[in-house]
Amino acid sequence: MIKISRITVLTSFLSRLFSINPPTSAFGLSCPSSPVRRLSSILPHLSSIVLLVFLLTSYGGGGSSGPSGPANVGGGYTLQVSGGTLNDGTGTNGLVVLATLRNSGGNGPGAAGWQISITGPGFGAPLTVSYDDGSPFSYMTWWWENFNPLSGSYTATATDGNTTLVYQFSLTASSNLSQPALNKTNSTIFWNSITGAGSYYYRVTDGTGVDVMTGYFSSDPLQTTYSFDLPYLTDGSYLVEVYAQTTDRGALQSDPSPSPALASQENMSLVAMDFVQGGGYSLSSRGGVLYEGEYPTGTPHYGLVIWSSILTTTATPTPPAGDWVVSVTGPGITTPIVFTYPRTDSQYVYWDFGTVPVPAASGTYTVTAAPAAGGTPISLTFTITNPTSQLPVVTGLTATPVNGGGANVSWTAVAGANSYYVNVWTDVNGVYTEVAGRWVTSTPITITNGTLTKGVAYDVYVTACQLNMTDTTSVPPTAPNAQVDMSDTTFTYATITAQ
Repeated sequence: MIKISRITVLTSFLSRLFSINPPTSAFGLSCPSSPVRRLSSILPHLSSIVLLVFLLTSYGGGGSSGPSGPANVGGGYTLQVSGGTLNDGTGTNGLVVLATLRNSGGNGPGAAGWQISITGPGFGAPLTVSYDDGSPFSYMTWWWENFNPLSGSYTATATDGNTTLVYQFSLTASSNLSQPALNKTNSTIFWNSITGAGSYYYRVTDGTGVDVMTGYFSSDPLQTTYSFDLPYLTDGSYLVEVYAQTTDRGALQSDPSPSPALASQENMSLVAMDFVQGGGYSLSSRGGVLYEGEYPTGTPHYGLVIWSSILTTTATPTPPAGDWVVSVTGPGITTPIVFTYPRTDSQYVYWDFGTVPVPAASGTYTVTAAPAAGGTPISLTFTITNPTSQLPVVTGLTATPVNGGGANVSWTAVAGANSYYVNVWTDVNGVYTEVAGRWVTSTPITITNGTLTKGVAYDVYVTACQLNMTDTTSVPPTAPNAQVDMSDTTFTYATITAQ
């Protein structure tokens, strides 16, 4: 799982704000310009609701304003695209995009290498995704939770390197679907019908992100409530997600044509609920110092590090199946620090560039955590005993672009560091945004081809940590005995232009 951090403006050119990536679930992806989640159809034939349910482990749907002309047909395929909004309860809409790319028999291209780039109002760089569904009745849906769409016309360009297809669609940013009200009684999950929803997809996952069950309902105008019964569950944490969708997926799947009918706008809403079978949750947390080096020379800069672990109190502890919201207060914190502890992680570290640990012999901080979907909070305190501790900053940082949107990154290992967070940032729609990041234990590393966009400038940072943060699955994780210190190349980052 990608860890997050946040940077307060130190200088105008060094301003960078770490944002939470989407949960890295079984269907989470990242594209060069924004976090993206996707689902696609996978079954060749559907003759029952059961098959529809299985199909919708990945799902699509949608609408369109009309093709851009003959350019949407070629190479034996027809492209259709629809866009809409995602309502996940955050108060800001995300972007939803549906595409169908079918041959005359209704089949998708599979792993034939088709890429779709999406541009529209407010875009600084295209959103690029892969269309790799090769099943009959092919369709794919992607959504960007942190991309706030604007009303207007959008263009989708699909290519396999030989054929290029273009489709234009429009959306109204103020249009969205309401969230269902999700509830649990004993072993039954239920929610209310939503005006404008054509279908509902539900998914139950455990603390490792593995599907326990999935299901699908077509909307029935006479039905006001939808429900399903949970199977036998072992002790642990579970997450229930329900997606309301404009288009009835069954109707889409019953149309084998290369250009199935799509709605004018495909919106989606998401609601989630976290619950524990057989017990509650426990919280562990430690603090430490982030050292950023000196800027200007002779002026050291520090920040706050927060390590946490959230596990069930069951006989066999498991990580939370849903995201948690963590709040931290303490000396030097005028406004509580709030961040998201990601689902299925057994440990997580957050670092804050704007908060300096209390400049005294010790300082006590309070950590409060609660399920993002709602639930009872838990809290504890930790103490930082050495507020001027310094883990050395990485030196010798170099980044070299590789043809195809990759890069090679190397640095000099830091004494006392057991892992490093390598992260890449660029300007996206006027916002300094993290486009890639991962924990590693050694140098050098390779940024995978296709991660970066040719011609775009990127900044590469490396954060060193005393703990091995590459292991987010061990239960329980090895907890630090004292404070957790880190360092960051805030002032000594590397800059490259992708090739």
